[in-house]
Amino acid sequence: MFNYLSTTSSSIDTITTTEQSRQIYFNKDTWEIFMRFLTMNANFYEYTQFNINPLDDLLGDKYNIRRKLGIGATAIVFLLEKNEDNYSNDDLQHCVIKIFRKHSYSEVLSNELKITAQLKQFNNSSKFNLFFEDTLYSPPTGKFLLFKNELQQINSLLLNESKQLIDILHYLYDCNIIHRDIRIGNLMFDSNNNHLKLIDFDFAITYQAEKIRIAGAFILARYEFLISVLEAA
Repeated sequence: MFNYLSTTSSSIDTITTTEQSRQIYFNKDTWEIFMRFLTMNANFYEYTQFNINPLDDLLGDKYNIRRKLGIGATAIVFLLEKNEDNYSNDDLQHCVIKIFRKHSYSEVLSNELKITAQLKQFNNSSKFNLFFEDTLYSPPTGKFLLFKNELQQINSLLLNESKQLIDILHYLYDCNIIHRDIRIGNLMFDSNNNHLKLIDFDFAITYQAEKIRIAGAFILARYEFLISVLEAA
């Protein structure tokens, strides 16, 4: 089917289609690209957006990527759908995967797991499940997190959702957790529980009576805060 021509020939010299046969002619460069495609060479594909490669075990091919849900500074989030060949009753029909974009962000992933564990230690599981999204799975490689629910993005807060946000902040206060990146992009709506949820604890910390390093989106900071930061610089 593939006939090699000289290196001086064009990328595709001739395409001849008949009812009996179909011949495609490639020059040397095109042939090498095609072979790399077949062998799934990770260096050729250059996974610049993800900290993954074709050899990574992404849930053992249990799921297919359905669509992209969002993109942030450290990770990209996708909706997963159960593979048709997956007959396990233990696997959800849909779940959400958060893939971190660089290997250096593995510390951010570890921090999110640590903060989530601290929030769960407050021994109020009903409120935790209402306010936050629990992690289903995280591989030893530290490259992604798996969550249960697909959450809905919101553009503004209704009165009832504003009250729910106050309850969430109160819960954080009781747990001595500072989120450090509360903004509309990290507030999602859980249609299953009809409740607002706070996500993305990448930069969250446990409060301590000492100087706290600044993190998060400066665009939402108050004028007085920005002035104090400039004066301290």
